[in-house]
Amino acid sequence: MRLKRLVLPGKFVDAYVYFDFAWLFSKDGVVRAFDLARYCEKRLNGESDAAVALFSNNQLLPQYQGGREASALTQLLSSDEAIEVAAPDVDNFSYIFRAGAGCRSVLDVRFYNRRAFVGADNGIQQFLALGREDLQVREIGFSASANLRHQRVSDLPARQIRGRLGAVAAACGPAGGVVGFGAATDDPNWRITFKPFAERCFGIELNQHAVSCIAGSTAVERYGVSGQKVQQQPTRGVFRDDEQDSVELTDVKGRDFELQDAKINRRIADLPGANRTFLFKDTLWVLADDGFYYFRLAQNDERPVSRFVKMTKPPERVLSASGSKAGIIVESDDQVFVLNQNIWRTLLSEPVHSVRGYPSSKRFQHLITAVTRDRVELTAIL
Repeated sequence: MRLKRLVLPGKFVDAYVYFDFAWLFSKDGVVRAFDLARYCEKRLNGESDAAVALFSNNQLLPQYQGGREASALTQLLSSDEAIEVAAPDVDNFSYIFRAGAGCRSVLDVRFYNRRAFVGADNGIQQFLALGREDLQVREIGFSASANLRHQRVSDLPARQIRGRLGAVAAACGPAGGVVGFGAATDDPNWRITFKPFAERCFGIELNQHAVSCIAGSTAVERYGVSGQKVQQQPTRGVFRDDEQDSVELTDVKGRDFELQDAKINRRIADLPGANRTFLFKDTLWVLADDGFYYFRLAQNDERPVSRFVKMTKPPERVLSASGSKAGIIVESDDQVFVLNQNIWRTLLSEPVHSVRGYPSSKRFQHLITAVTRDRVELTAIL
């Protein structure tokens, strides 16, 4: 496993890489769209092209499989030193927006189909995810005149947000789970309407067959969905980083998987000291006393429940878990680990506000972003 870090100094509460920018959220409600490629091109001289491939567009990495380009990437990765962005350059290479109180106490952020959904203690905000061609170059480093069209779309405190298959779902803890449909539209004026579906929801996931939620520390509930087949559209320039889906969800139904969920929950209870459950797109992971177990979720009630596979237990107490191409990422009280080839490797040795990977992104699938108390780290892992 080889890695390279790009460090953005500053006090931020969350960060998300999408299209042209690293979107940086501050507790004062200011949102910065940091132009990754422009920074690499202007400040990294001979390493700029390889750095752009690592931190701005992973789709360029295949060209580094041979020849001069491969040598340039090898040279960039040969040094363990991080690329340190100077503090003034965080603003100098950012478009700066005032998003107001809705983006101050951020719990989770999710970008999907040119929109951002920001979950905070006081509700969920939706705004446009602008690209470089939407903005005036002369405004980089200053307050941008473009409108993010931010608007509160829910009063519930979203702890976790997911966007996929034309739907956006949010886990709001004791306040329940909500889901909205129609997010695949290109209409810039579209606003989501959330529909409640679960009474308690501490984790959430979407796939073609269900909206799944964690109703308790070791209790899984899955709700059936309606959907329709859609024709995959040609790539729309730079604005197609999300997965191309052949199905679009249109509604959430009742507990279509209640029988199977009961079996799953009994199997979880049988694991020695099972205490935490985490959902991913097609798998469910359970933290127990003697290991980290996972199994692939069956897609309908007729199929038998899959067997658990036992993996190495994380070295410390797990606060959160997320996916990445490099492996499962877990956050503990004061460290971040990634499970790579069944070995837990340390990424950070300090507490973080948030950490996430981008396994379904084409541009950023090799990146992990972590927000600490004084900086954002973008770690490219190959």
